[in-house]
Amino acid sequence: LPNPASIAELCFSVNPSIQIPECGIALYYSFNPNEGWRVLGTVTTDAPSGIFRTGWGTMGVENLSSVSIGVSLESGDFVSNLKGIIQSPLDRELPVMNVAQDLYNFIS
Repeated sequence: LPNPASIAELCFSVNPSIQIPECGIALYYSFNPNEGWRVLGTVTTDAPSGIFRTGWGTMGVENLSSVSIGVSLESGDFVSNLKGIIQSPLDRELPVMNVAQDLYNFIS
C-alpha cells in the first residue's frame, strides 16, 4: 500500500461464502519484508471482518513510500493466542481517558 503514514485504519473482510473451518486469518504488515512482519489483527468465523487501527501515522514512517500486507491462514489456537497480544482500540484509548480523569480531578 502506498504512503503508509496516511493510512489510519484498514478493513478486512472474508467473503461470507468462504468457509474457514477451525481456522482463522492473521493479518501482518511490514515496512521492509526482509526485516520481519508484525501482527495487525485477526479474523475468524466468529468475527469474519474487522477494522484495524494501524498507528502508522505515529511511527515515524512519513518518508516510507509503501507498506506490505500479509495474509496467513492459521490454526484456531494460533489465532486465539494472537488475539491475546493484539492491542484493541479500547486499550489504546484507556491511557487518554486516564489522563483526562486525572486532569478533571486536579481541576476540581
